[in-house]
Amino acid sequence: MGFGDGKGAIARWRASEVEILNQICLKHGIRSLEPEKSRGSMSVKEYKEARQEAEKLEAENAQLKDENENISQELAETKAILEKVNKKKVRLIEVESIQTKPTIFGNKVTIDKDDYDKIYTLAEKEIISVRQTKKLSTENQKLVEENTELKKTVNKQAVELAKYQKPTTISIKQLKEEDLKLRENENLKLNYKKAISFIDAYGLSDEFCRYRPNTRNNEEKLL
Repeated sequence: MGFGDGKGAIARWRASEVEILNQICLKHGIRSLEPEKSRGSMSVKEYKEARQEAEKLEAENAQLKDENENISQELAETKAILEKVNKKKVRLIEVESIQTKPTIFGNKVTIDKDDYDKIYTLAEKEIISVRQTKKLSTENQKLVEENTELKKTVNKQAVELAKYQKPTTISIKQLKEEDLKLRENENLKLNYKKAISFIDAYGLSDEFCRYRPNTRNNEEKLL
C-alpha cells in the first residue's frame, strides 16, 4: 500500500486518507465532515468495493480538475485577447483630432494623405477587431458555461468521494481486523495449495479421498 508494515501502517494510511479528503473539501469549499459514530464491521468484500469505488472517484475527480484548469487557462487567454482588442479601439479616438479642410466646390473636405492612410488602417483594423470580438465573446461565454458545469461536477464528485473516504466511520480496530482476515485467507489458500501438492507428490490422493476424520472423538478429546 506504500505505508510500510507493522502496527503503524494502518495509522499512516488513515492519516493519509484524512489529509486527501480535507484537501479536496478545502479546494471546493466543502465543509470537512465531523467524526461519526462507527457503522459497524465491514465484510472483506464491502471493504474492497468501497476502496475500489474511492479510487475510481479519485481518478475521475483528478481528470475533472485537469479539464477545469484547461478551461481556466483558455478563459485567461481569451480575456487577454479582448483587452488587446479594446486597446486598439482606443486608437480610433485619435481620428477625431485629424484636421480637415473644406474644398472649394461641393460639400466635401480634404485631409492629408498621411492622415487618410492612418484612418484607412485604423478602419481596416477595427473591422477585423469587431469580427474577432464577436467570435471571442461567443467562445468566452461557452467556456464560462462549461467551466460552471465542470465545477458543479467536481463538487458532486467530491461529495460522492467523501462517502467512500470517511476514515472516521471505520475504527482502527476494524481496519486491523479486516487486514488480519485478508492475511488469514491468503495463508489458508497457500497452505491448501501446499497440502494438495504434497498429496499428489506422494501418491496419497486415493487415501485422502477415503479419509474421514472422527469428529466425535476429537470433540471428546478436547473436552
